[in-house]
Amino acid sequence: MRIQSKTSFCFTLCRLLAVTLMAVSSLSSLQARPRKNHLVGPTGIMAVNGKNELSVDSVAKESPADGKLKKGDVIVAVNGKNLSGDVRQQMAAAIDQAESKSGKGAFTLTLKGGKKVKLQLPVLGSYSKTAPWNCKKTDA
Repeated sequence: MRIQSKTSFCFTLCRLLAVTLMAVSSLSSLQARPRKNHLVGPTGIMAVNGKNELSVDSVAKESPADGKLKKGDVIVAVNGKNLSGDVRQQMAAAIDQAESKSGKGAFTLTLKGGKKVKLQLPVLGSYSKTAPWNCKKTDA
C-alpha cells in the first residue's frame, strides 16, 4: 500500500512540474519581445513595425529614401492607403506595384502629420508566373 502511494505521489508531482513548466513557457512568450528593425525592400529604409505604422530607424546612403526620410520619421500610409494589419505585407505589395511597368517606379509615403514623401524605385517589371524561375524581376 505504501509503494502505491509513493508512486501516486511521484506521478502527481511530475504532472504538477509539467504543468508549471508549460505555464512558465506560455508566460515567457507573452513578454514583450524586443522590436527589431527590418529593411523595407529597395527603399533603403530600415524600420521598426508599430501598430499601423513604420518607424524609420535609419536610411541607407544613395538609396531612394536618402535625403527624404530620417531616423524618427513615422510612416502611416503608402500610396494613399493607411497602413493596417500586416504592415510589412502591405509595404511589399506597394513596392511590387511601384516596380511594375504600370507603376513607373512611383512610390509615395505619408508621414505622421500628413507630409508626403515621393520615392522613385527602379522599374523591374512584374514577377513571372513561374517566379522565382525564369523571372527577370527575381534575377534583378
